[in-house]
Amino acid sequence: EAIRSWFKNNGQGLLEMATGTGKTITALSAISKLYESIGRLGVIIVCPYIHLVDQWVEDMKMFNMFPVIAYGSNNWEEHLSDQISLFKTGISDHFSVIMTNDTFVLERMQNQLKKLGDDAVFIADEAHHLGAEKIRSKLIQSIPYRLALSATPNRWYDDIGTEKMLSYFGNKVVFEFGLDKAIGKYLTEYFYFPHLVYLDEDESHEYYELTRKL
Repeated sequence: EAIRSWFKNNGQGLLEMATGTGKTITALSAISKLYESIGRLGVIIVCPYIHLVDQWVEDMKMFNMFPVIAYGSNNWEEHLSDQISLFKTGISDHFSVIMTNDTFVLERMQNQLKKLGDDAVFIADEAHHLGAEKIRSKLIQSIPYRLALSATPNRWYDDIGTEKMLSYFGNKVVFEFGLDKAIGKYLTEYFYFPHLVYLDEDESHEYYELTRKL
């Protein structure tokens, strides 16, 4: 259902799925079907953290995808340039690259990705991070297919960031699979017991200052 909804929205949209319900596998299945449909595809995946990149790489192997891994000081630039050149000249019909958000915003990465045209897909894991101003300003408009993944797409205290992030991904949540559907079926059953805590004036001020610093 998620994949069909994404295709109906012209290959753009956000999947709002609870943690543990299979966002990664769903995304990889979607882009596999996109590749089958258009015959060639460059795949760009961004994640906020290194451990998520490593998890994606393991899942990608099941789809016969062996991406250029770009983060930190590893030597990715030349390898990625070669892959994009082979793809652009038609020698290969597929390449993939996965990176952290910090690598995505680098000028040398931006210069590489801006070479791509209408046969590329951009996937963002934990996509709410892309609402931050320094990242959203780097989102590449020439990439037509866009898939965002997040269990919690709304940014706290940042309606503008949330709106701009969602706008880039077709301005639509194309599929929702929340905890209410997942618990007891895909996730271990558990219960929420909220404990409301009220802050006095001094505590509220301290909380605000700590939040601002974070």
